[in-house]
Amino acid sequence: MPSTITAYNTFQSKTLIRSSEVNANFSNHRGNVIPIASDTATASDNTLNLGTDEYQWQDLFLGNKMHFQGLATTPSLNPTAGSFNFYAKTDGVFYQLNSAGTESSMIGLSDGAVTRDYLAGGAVGTINISSTASTYTMTTTVDLLLATPTTTGQIITMPSLSVSSGRIFKVKKENNNFSTVTINSNAGAEITTLNTFNENVSIVNDASAWHILDRNIPFSTTSYTPGLTNFTGSTVNGRYYREGQYAFINVYVVLNASPSGTMIVDIPSGMTVDYNAFARADYPLEGHANGFDGGVDYLGSIIGNNADNNSIIITGPVAGTVWNATAPFTWVSGDALMLNFKVPITGWKK
Repeated sequence: MPSTITAYNTFQSKTLIRSSEVNANFSNHRGNVIPIASDTATASDNTLNLGTDEYQWQDLFLGNKMHFQGLATTPSLNPTAGSFNFYAKTDGVFYQLNSAGTESSMIGLSDGAVTRDYLAGGAVGTINISSTASTYTMTTTVDLLLATPTTTGQIITMPSLSVSSGRIFKVKKENNNFSTVTINSNAGAEITTLNTFNENVSIVNDASAWHILDRNIPFSTTSYTPGLTNFTGSTVNGRYYREGQYAFINVYVVLNASPSGTMIVDIPSGMTVDYNAFARADYPLEGHANGFDGGVDYLGSIIGNNADNNSIIITGPVAGTVWNATAPFTWVSGDALMLNFKVPITGWKK
């Protein structure tokens, strides 16, 4: 037997030992942190909080971490009026239970549970996505709308300013055509439009008006076969891409016969030249034309064809000269025409 006994616990004087009270009310306290004055707790007293004012701690201080065992089901015992039970479930989410037995989730442990229900700025883990080809009214439960308009177009109506203030909405055009997605306020005023494949826009309101935060127009080139008026070709190739309100177009034609009149080239079907974007009445376009006659290269200018909103004509190099069967040279089979130009398109936004 050791000659020295070491004390591992030190008690202050006048410490109360209430073992009899604890034992008498053990069924009330089992599995819980026990109040100091335990003898007055009854089976109907579910507060069991510690400290002042009978049993209530005013503050709770924890070090390092607190472990929660995930529950498979909602607890069956409701707290008293004005109190809440907090607990975790096996789905990795924290919940609270009120005295009426209503359970509501809190910020959970998984990213998927962290949605705009808890963060006013928007969804973090997941976003709510909807898609439609029809007329559609946005709600505050939708973050991203994928629009697939028919050939007649599509109208998207935003929620009222009052119920959606500060919310960011995104709309994306999903199909590869020139049908227009028109985004309107709930009062019917146009906010903006989407016109080309994968174009998308983010909008928000400040309770008084809608604002466009950003517009994304993915870069991609698309091939098309240009329509030709008054001439034909054995090779007819065209490509275009979009930048903001402009279409950038490249055309290459190898003629198989002499033209019969003014040489007119169509822009892609579904586009319309925006003549309101021109400062000059002769509608000059930025770009150039090249006519190849054997080894000779003739340079010309390109202008909008105001008689047809879907085509262009070529002029020069002599002012006022329109390219035709004999201008700027006598065209024959095997001669080639190349066009590179940009043209403003009606309805397209920057």
